[in-house]
Amino acid sequence: MNIHDVIGELLYIGIVAERGRCYGKCWKFGYKKTLRRHVIELNKLQKCLQSDDKEFVKAVIEEFISVCNDNPEIGKFYNFQTNQVDKLYVGKGNIIIDRFIKELFLELTTEINRPIIFKKKVYYILCALHNLPRIYLGKDKATLCNLNQEGILERDAIRYSLENMTVDMKKKYQNMVSTY
Repeated sequence: MNIHDVIGELLYIGIVAERGRCYGKCWKFGYKKTLRRHVIELNKLQKCLQSDDKEFVKAVIEEFISVCNDNPEIGKFYNFQTNQVDKLYVGKGNIIIDRFIKELFLELTTEINRPIIFKKKVYYILCALHNLPRIYLGKDKATLCNLNQEGILERDAIRYSLENMTVDMKKKYQNMVSTY
């Protein structure tokens, strides 16, 4: 299994799940704690996109699976079909998308660690993030959850991301991806 495909799938599932849960005005009791925990784990996963250290990536994924097993509010979104993390190999990533994901996760983790969380901002960041990992998805790719969903092109992922941003976010991130 290609590391980028596995990480991309896990990020996509997690970001889409949280985007859907945080949409409403009223967050259920305990949701902030679950959101923080999930985002912390997703942030660890996104750091694996820039790593060529197979053992480090394997350890992060195993920890993520453990968190999913221990926390049903997080784990219910991941339909793990296999736990064959030993079959990981380093494949080719996408520097632009990986850097974009990293920057958006930095903003997301900063926001969720504030004493008062601006829910709309969290929602917009998740909306901007959710299509980026889709460049690593694809039919018949071997992954942990076997999502088996079509991937998208890099330019489409960037375009979708920018379309889901507020005006202020677009100003901030437009230069990062100005080639599109």
